[in-house]
Amino acid sequence: MKKYLGTIFLIFGFLEIIVLSAISTFDRVMCIMYEDTNHFIGFINNYGLWPFLIGSVIVLFCGVVLIVLEYSKR
Repeated sequence: MKKYLGTIFLIFGFLEIIVLSAISTFDRVMCIMYEDTNHFIGFINNYGLWPFLIGSVIVLFCGVVLIVLEYSKR
């Protein structure tokens, strides 16, 4: 069960990061410039998307932990 739940967490975590990156790229194509040298960080700061980025990192971490716990039982 932990393996499946961990896999779901990994999929949704990576999907969220991919979506944030794609939106950031689209935003860059629209030529919106930010004060930060890193466009992705400027994008996250401008729209206040830190909870989503931090949440996706936490979900990825939980997914890895669940999969490691499942395989460490064997």
